Amino acid sequence: MLRCPFCGAPCGSEVRACPHCSVELASVRCPRCFSLHFTGSRFCARCGTELELEPLLDATDAPCPACEAPLAFTSGAAPPDASHEGYPLHECVSCGGLFLSQGTLEDIVRRESSVSHAPTHVPRTSSPNPHATEPVRYLKCPMCHDLMNRVNFGKRSGIIVEVCKPHGVWFEKGQLTRAIEFVADGGLVETNRRGAELAREKQREAHVAAAIGANDVLKEDVHRLASYGGTLLGILRELLR
Repeated sequence: MLRCPFCGAPCGSEVRACPHCSVELASVRCPRCFSLHFTGSRFCARCGTELELEPLLDATDAPCPACEAPLAFTSGAAPPDASHEGYPLHECVSCGGLFLSQGTLEDIVRRESSVSHAPTHVPRTSSPNPHATEPVRYLKCPMCHDLMNRVNFGKRSGIIVEVCKPHGVWFEKGQLTRAIEFVADGGLVETNRRGAELAREKQREAHVAAAIGANDVLKEDVHRLASYGGTLLGILRELLR
């Protein structure tokens, strides 16, 4: 924690502006996990990546979906081991949210899925959702102003993001960092494994159902068993064991 040079209030490193007086603070975003750090920090406290100076934020007229402050645009600093120049994104200096195109998010997910991450000197911690008890509110895309869809990132991460299919994905403060950690820890791999397992189970059930449908005697037995309190789906699963 540092104190705001203007009002003296305590400020965390997770935002670029003082939450009390809105004065912008000097900070740098990690090029790998996108967490914020005060200028002068050498390494990211979450993933250990070396921090570099990032391009300046350019003002835009796109409104923040959460607080309606004007979003800023940056091409982002490139990680030391990457060949690209950085990931383009829109950022809200006021509330810390980030808006990324679908292509940018896919590149980040692909990068994290292919890299073997060594343990860092700082353990990863799950951040509580500050809006968990608030009523559901659908946000507007900063580009087309249509309402975005609420999606559970990776289907099982618990990170609820806002998606506009034509333009991009909105992450509230800290959500993108948590999403990257979910991917790096194998979360998407497990999601895909469970999806494939469910698809195979449904396919087996369909084959058994087709076999029962072609056998009048077996069909009669199944319906008789179902009449004693079992469900057709449950009986099919017993037959598959």
